[in-house]
Amino acid sequence: MFSVAVLLLLLAAGSGVKCEQLTQPESLTIRPGQPLTIRCQVSYSVSSSSYETHWIRQPDGNGLDWIGRFYNGDKRVKDSISSKFSLAVDGSSNTLTLQGQNMQPGDSAVYYCARYHSVKCEQLTQPESLTIRPGQPLTIRCQVSYSVSSYYIAWIRQPDGNGLEWIGSIYTGAKYQKDSLSSQFSLTLDEASKTGTLQGQNMQPGDSAVYYCARDPQCYKLLIFHCDYGFDYWGKGTLVTVTGEAKAPTVFPLVQCGSGTGDITLGCMATGFTPASLTFTWALDGSELTDGVQYPTSKKDNQYTGISQIRVRRQDWDARKPFTCSAVHTSGTVKAEIVKQVERVIPPNITLYPVWTGQSGASALSLVCSLSGFYPDKASVEWLRDGRVLKTSPVQDKLQSVEGVEKTFSLNSQIQLNIKEWKKGPTVQCKSRHGHGNEETRSISICAIYSSPPSIHLTTPSFQTVVKAGSDVTAACVVHTAFDVKVTWHLDGKALTINNQVTEVKEDALTSSNLTVSSSLWKKLNSITCRAEHHCFTTVEKNMSVAGPTSSSPSVLIRRYFPGLTEEKAFLECAITELSSSDLYITFQANGVDISEKMYVELPKASDRHSIIRRFSVPTNHWNKDKTFTCTVTQGFSKPWLSNSIGNIFSR
Repeated sequence: MFSVAVLLLLLAAGSGVKCEQLTQPESLTIRPGQPLTIRCQVSYSVSSSSYETHWIRQPDGNGLDWIGRFYNGDKRVKDSISSKFSLAVDGSSNTLTLQGQNMQPGDSAVYYCARYHSVKCEQLTQPESLTIRPGQPLTIRCQVSYSVSSYYIAWIRQPDGNGLEWIGSIYTGAKYQKDSLSSQFSLTLDEASKTGTLQGQNMQPGDSAVYYCARDPQCYKLLIFHCDYGFDYWGKGTLVTVTGEAKAPTVFPLVQCGSGTGDITLGCMATGFTPASLTFTWALDGSELTDGVQYPTSKKDNQYTGISQIRVRRQDWDARKPFTCSAVHTSGTVKAEIVKQVERVIPPNITLYPVWTGQSGASALSLVCSLSGFYPDKASVEWLRDGRVLKTSPVQDKLQSVEGVEKTFSLNSQIQLNIKEWKKGPTVQCKSRHGHGNEETRSISICAIYSSPPSIHLTTPSFQTVVKAGSDVTAACVVHTAFDVKVTWHLDGKALTINNQVTEVKEDALTSSNLTVSSSLWKKLNSITCRAEHHCFTTVEKNMSVAGPTSSSPSVLIRRYFPGLTEEKAFLECAITELSSSDLYITFQANGVDISEKMYVELPKASDRHSIIRRFSVPTNHWNKDKTFTCTVTQGFSKPWLSNSIGNIFSR
């Protein structure tokens, strides 16, 4: 929506030529719909029955409009605007306040407070502006609607930035002038046409001002030089500029920011011109437009600036019809054409990539969404995770292309993610909006970066460890992957449901899981499985047989072993053939009682059968002729196999 500020230029106006002060602020700027408050402090008593104080306004380019008045405790406001304006009085400070409600751009005006005794509708018509050279004469005519034999025509001027100055007053019976100006200015009156004329001689730049004609009551006719009444009706003023040379304006076309949906507001600014008199005109395809608004000129460093605006139909603007703004000045007419430009649009190239501060997959992670080479500079980035907007504050950098090439822009948006959350595999999206709502989305996930499935290393306790274990044994599963995998254990194909049997450690790209079970349970197992799950890949598992292959009965033979002739040692030898590929242990017995430690043997996996020999030195306390010796083979956790027996190998 195009917002137009309400510009209120407030000018303090005195009453008559008597020295009275009416003080009010110089200017106010408010927005449409806001209230207006103007305070006017006067030097006379507002409670006196001799004076009336009135509020009057003059919109730019129009006549004076009476608002209301306060007199002897009575407040009155013009009927047509009584719902908008109200009056308030503070007798202790002699202050009168004008209050307006719901102010709109059409209420922009110069608002005057003035002292007088009555108000009624009269017209004073004078030219809008005049420009003359130094030394030339000045002639301003003011035609009035009232009787010039009953009321004076007064002439007053106001140089830029200064107060009002009375020049003189005239009616059919008398004429009065300010002494210091009587040699430069003269007053004449044509009673038939009700026209007063102000003539100035040898005008100089210092005489530049707004010259007003105003109605003055017949105080002079009553021989009361300083009466208590003021100037009750005013002309809109003639801007007189005395300058040695005219400087042409520079004209700039203006277009509202944003497109909106309704009509379009166009503007025209003329700067650097002198004299101040300048008029704007508007045309569409050469046809004059009459609804333009022109604002008062402003002065800086002896040069002037003027602004005009106009509302045009959107369909004409979108059809790229040419609008022409003309600044008409004494130096000539300067034109500016305004046509809707075909917008140059270059969509961005979008890339989305991860950045690690250290080793990939193990350190803090940032995601960078890069938009490059786009135009115009209207681009934004929104971050989403699994379709939901991320409530984070990204770090953004915007760059412009170097000089010498057609201008484009680049935008980098960066967010940080929790590495643990990232490893869970969410889909993070970078949504780009460019120009008038054009959207593009790029997605990234750890699933897309790492396409290889994880590797699993499963370690089970050895046969010897299980046999020696007093109570529990532990299997270890190590999963090497960048994903935050879920590791589960399965015993004989059934998922383990007792979580306190599992401990897990995650470090960098390794997930280690240890399963602890009783040795008695382990001896009953046939298989164990470690399974790694994540939605980024198909489930991967590692399976190992615990029981080993089915064992057939091996051949077990015990015999005497003679390594050499000696009387100090006696050896027994256990020879086993037709063994399957399962770990085992061997023991020697005397009269059925173990006399040796368990001799563990780890057999490699092979398609053929194995044969092994283990020897045992018989302790001397068993060197008795009544001792019978055997050896036993225990393979896996199945039943043991007993050898033949031998005896009578000792003489004593």
